[in-house]
Amino acid sequence: METISVTLDIPESFTKDCEAYGITEQRILQLFTSHLVTVCTFFEGNDDLLIAQTTNVFKDFMETTIVVPTSNEVKREICIKATKAIIAMTVTGVLEWSEAKYNQLINDTYQELLQINKNN
Repeated sequence: METISVTLDIPESFTKDCEAYGITEQRILQLFTSHLVTVCTFFEGNDDLLIAQTTNVFKDFMETTIVVPTSNEVKREICIKATKAIIAMTVTGVLEWSEAKYNQLINDTYQELLQINKNN
């Protein structure tokens, strides 16, 4: 197998998802590369099918590799708190909506959940 070096612009959401599942960006990208080369040949020119297959590869990986955690009351409460804040920002007007406040809420929630994962 040939090894090459590439530079990619990886979205922050992709990095956060990888952190949440305890997998490196390099590992998941290698998985896609290893499993989609043949698929790309068959679906050349059909982006919808290629995207669907890519999604299936990731889904299959998650179902077979990632251990599904047991229920965690602390994480549940963190998510409930975040959900209530989002509802308040978007629907009831209790909190003033702003993209910056929303992004901060999501980032803070991710950090709380990641900290729990690291402590377990």
